[in-house]
Amino acid sequence: MDRCFPVGLRFHPTDEELIGHYLHLKNNPNSATPSLVLPEFDLYGEAEPWIIWDAYGGPNLKQQDLFFFTLLKKKANPRGGHASSRHSRRVGSSGTWSQGEPSKPIFGEKNQETPIGRKTKLRYENKLVPEQHGCWIMEEYTSVDDQSSCPAAHDHYVICRLRENKTGQRGAIRRKSQDDDDHHPKPRKKPKSLTVSDPQPAFTTNEARKIVSLNQSPNPEQQFENELIISEGEAQSSISNCIGY
Repeated sequence: MDRCFPVGLRFHPTDEELIGHYLHLKNNPNSATPSLVLPEFDLYGEAEPWIIWDAYGGPNLKQQDLFFFTLLKKKANPRGGHASSRHSRRVGSSGTWSQGEPSKPIFGEKNQETPIGRKTKLRYENKLVPEQHGCWIMEEYTSVDDQSSCPAAHDHYVICRLRENKTGQRGAIRRKSQDDDDHHPKPRKKPKSLTVSDPQPAFTTNEARKIVSLNQSPNPEQQFENELIISEGEAQSSISNCIGY
């Protein structure tokens, strides 16, 4: 995600700032929307969360989340007429964002009695893709003013905060793989013999010194044969001298 931030700065807003500032500006047609900081993307559309995460640079973030403006759509009324008051949180072909707990009211700094919005925690569920099931967490921020001022059939923007759930299914798979390696360690590979063609570091090991020493010294058997030949020659000379004497 290209946020045009100076080096060293991180986007780390509070819940109050997300609702009271960014979301208020987005849903107010007379205000300029801060799209450079929070891009607009349909997180309840066809794109899966891991595709969105990779496309917006999620793997390169260090302990950060991705923020988006998302149009919260009403469910169609099967009986016709006005749209349902419930919202559609389906994603892709078989995934859904599931709400596991009641939404939390968010209050402004100056007013702790009347909430300015609500935060809903969602978890990605897709049993047809088990390696991604439960691996993504999203927080949906909704403004109370926008909900009360919009007609039933009107869609309004929310802010979605997307993060990877490292304790989800993929994390469990990684931990299981690590446990399997600990209980059934893989056999160690036989060390590769040192050859001339192999690139070696600029230092010599003790084993290499032994090899070099053997290569530089003559063959012990050949040296013994040479000594034996010399001894036989000396013996014949000694015999001849004895006979001549």
